[in-house]
Amino acid sequence: MLGRKERKVDREDFDFENGTQLIYTNGQDEEENRGLRLKELLEAKTEAVTRGRHGSTGGGGTSSAAAVLFDERAYIEGGALHKGEDPYIRNRFNQEASDKLASNRDLPDTRVSSCKAKLYDADSLPATSVIITFHNEARSTLLRTVVSVLNRSPENLIKEIILVDDFSDNASDGEELSKIQKVRVLRNDKREGMYK
Repeated sequence: MLGRKERKVDREDFDFENGTQLIYTNGQDEEENRGLRLKELLEAKTEAVTRGRHGSTGGGGTSSAAAVLFDERAYIEGGALHKGEDPYIRNRFNQEASDKLASNRDLPDTRVSSCKAKLYDADSLPATSVIITFHNEARSTLLRTVVSVLNRSPENLIKEIILVDDFSDNASDGEELSKIQKVRVLRNDKREGMYK
């Protein structure tokens, strides 16, 4: 498992090795789970910038927008196992264990050494749309997939994540994730399968 390599910065900085955003705040490093930012946070920041340009301060005080993150625990509990239900029956893996894992957990870097040594100028690369299809996926694994893409990629390289719900039994599995920044959900009105 990779150890954390946090350092103080005087701007937002991205730790490529751990996939975390480090933000300098009052002389201390803080990790932010960028994958849980809500769209309303982005809208609040945009509104604050607009107010600033027009000379309106809007009442002062600390913005509550900084604390607006997706409630991952409530989301996962919405698809949790029922008491006594076999944790392997729905997805053929231990969903009970999966539901206990953090969405932004440390993962080993499994790239071969030649890939690790390769450097890219992230500012010169185009933004990308990531398409993820799913059908009756465990909420915990679907959330971890979205969070992993958002947290382990430079922000400017992810234009959007398009979740394609292939007519899952519970439409809210995907719909709730559309609250997260850069996430868009499309739902098929019938099963289409992986390829169309």
